[in-house]
Amino acid sequence: MAGRPLSDRVRRQGQLLEIVTRADFVGIADLSRRLRVSEVTIRSDLRDLEAAGHVRRVWGGAQPAAHAAVQDRRSPGATAVMAAALLRSHDAVFLGAGTLSADVAAALTQRPDLTGVTVVTGDLPACEQFADHLDRFTVRVTGGTLHGEVLKPAAEDVRHDRVDLAFVPCHRVDSHGVAHLDEDQLAAVARWSTVSSGRTVLLAATDVLAATGGTPWLTLGEEHTLITAPVQDRRALERLRATGVQLLAAAP
Repeated sequence: MAGRPLSDRVRRQGQLLEIVTRADFVGIADLSRRLRVSEVTIRSDLRDLEAAGHVRRVWGGAQPAAHAAVQDRRSPGATAVMAAALLRSHDAVFLGAGTLSADVAAALTQRPDLTGVTVVTGDLPACEQFADHLDRFTVRVTGGTLHGEVLKPAAEDVRHDRVDLAFVPCHRVDSHGVAHLDEDQLAAVARWSTVSSGRTVLLAATDVLAATGGTPWLTLGEEHTLITAPVQDRRALERLRATGVQLLAAAP
């Protein structure tokens, strides 16, 4: 005897799971468009699939369950902790794209003294760090504000917001004191204007003076801060200090 036909819900969830399994991340809006159902239906399906252990829901979409092995709560390194220490309650901060942005976000949430902080970012892993801290942080991303799982449209374009600090992960700094970014970082900076930033803070997880590649973006000066991992080339370090940049280097 033939088995019972699959329900539309079961068939759709099977398709959804196949799409998510093939990707590192798929957004709810994209899933809604591809499966031709509402975003509310997609969220409901994702809850079912997560409960069954098949996917992991994140801000704005889902990842394969295998990604759940990645800890939500990061242990930020010295660079991120030093960056987070620059912020005060009620400041507004821009977080660019890159692993260090999520580390800075984690470091910020681990400062219980901070309240009323506004974070502007398009970096999804950074957004995730604030999931349990939205009572102290307002997170504005892609033109909206995170509220639970919902991205509410902003009253006005966040690119016009003034931020007190702009944290931008840096690829390298050359001998002329020019900061270089990779393509993802450049795209993030282009989307979120930092012209109105009170101070631009460049972040480096490695020795940026020894790195190669990247695209020239900004000539460092006294209005900028560079936070970097230990620097091996002392002469290069002194040349960089001569630009007037505020240099914060982690201890070896």
